[in-house]
Amino acid sequence: MAHIILGHSELTTKRVRNERDADQMAAELMLPEVEFRQRMARMDFVQLRQSYQHASWEVVGRRWAQLRPAVLTIFDNGLLRTRLAPPGLVHPPRPTEPELSILRETIEAREHLLVTDPPLTIASYFIDEGKRVERVIILTEVDE
Repeated sequence: MAHIILGHSELTTKRVRNERDADQMAAELMLPEVEFRQRMARMDFVQLRQSYQHASWEVVGRRWAQLRPAVLTIFDNGLLRTRLAPPGLVHPPRPTEPELSILRETIEAREHLLVTDPPLTIASYFIDEGKRVERVIILTEVDE
């Protein structure tokens, strides 16, 4: 829907920018910033996702990482799929050893895990929705 509203076509050569713009618009439409921030203040990530059942885990994770000093890393079946952070947050382009360690533990335990190692907090979420993809979403935050 966002692509249509923004007037994107398949013929355009600015695909990466168009995807980024469409993702941002979709986030605004599905997860309005003011409401999302209010919920973030009183809910953890799982509760937040449950309160937005119309949005995927990934969309909620992307929105979380847009509005907090967090790095979002997504692995599908153990392979790195996405790694992003809000503008201005300096972060390594590849997952760090603590993130890879929690990834391994999450896959082995098949459950959500939280590791606090100041100044970092690394939360890892195991998601298996029965679609032949085991997804792990990792949110790495720097304590303020």
